[in-house]
Amino acid sequence: NPVFYVQYAHARICSIIRILAESGVEVPAARDIDCSLLKKDEEIELLSTLARLPEEIKAAAQSFDPSNLTHYLIDVASHFHSFYNACRVRDEEENLMRARLKLIESSRIVIKN
Repeated sequence: NPVFYVQYAHARICSIIRILAESGVEVPAARDIDCSLLKKDEEIELLSTLARLPEEIKAAAQSFDPSNLTHYLIDVASHFHSFYNACRVRDEEENLMRARLKLIESSRIVIKN
């Protein structure tokens, strides 16, 4: 079920953020991270997918078809799961961990919105 797939991505992100917060690691502000550290294909694909949000909203509004957003969210969840399977957030060098933490927090916000 696509709804559960998207919900699972959101729950997984929230869990990672919560576990890191319990160990004293908070999500950094965007100005405090080095995005150039995000070089893996899965990171770039997730970033690219997140960046499409304004276009997806506009297309859904213009076509009067909110299912476009459903398909987009499934795509976000799919790219997040690919990222999750390929990249660690915890136990990485601090600057890379912070960049990846901001990336997953951005994914969470897109899914929530």
